[in-house]
Amino acid sequence: MNHSEFVKYINQYYPLSEETIQDLLDICTEEYYHKNDLLLESGSMARYYYFLKSGLIGYYTVDEQGNNIYKIFFEENSFVASTAAIIKNEPSDFNIIALEDCSVIQYPAKAYRELLEKHHDLALFHLYYLEKNWVVKKEPLEVSLKYETAKNGIYNCWVTHLYIKD
Repeated sequence: MNHSEFVKYINQYYPLSEETIQDLLDICTEEYYHKNDLLLESGSMARYYYFLKSGLIGYYTVDEQGNNIYKIFFEENSFVASTAAIIKNEPSDFNIIALEDCSVIQYPAKAYRELLEKHHDLALFHLYYLEKNWVVKKEPLEVSLKYETAKNGIYNCWVTHLYIKD
């Protein structure tokens, strides 16, 4: 099983020692999911982190009318997990689905979190990854969404006000 792209991707955030790489690879397995296979079903415990080698994955919830509401799509060379569910040790509110046939490197959340405590370099990778992908990347989107929501709210109030006045 060749994990060189996986390790190369991690090392872009923070270089890992050979010992850390070996310990990490020891908990990894390569798995294949067919289109429409669920990697995680809403209401289930999130037990794995995934690195998407090939394919496309969706992360979604279902609204009261039964519509799928996608929060994010993951492309090749992405890390995928129901991170909040793992951190809180609670069932996930989201489904993770293969939107195409996918090849992933899968590793158990519990074993990975133990490695984070054991290996300082792995913890720094994890921190830098989260900072870049879950803080820096999301901030402009969150600001944009709040701006659009506020702008639409003002427009809706203005239209309502005009309607009521007339």
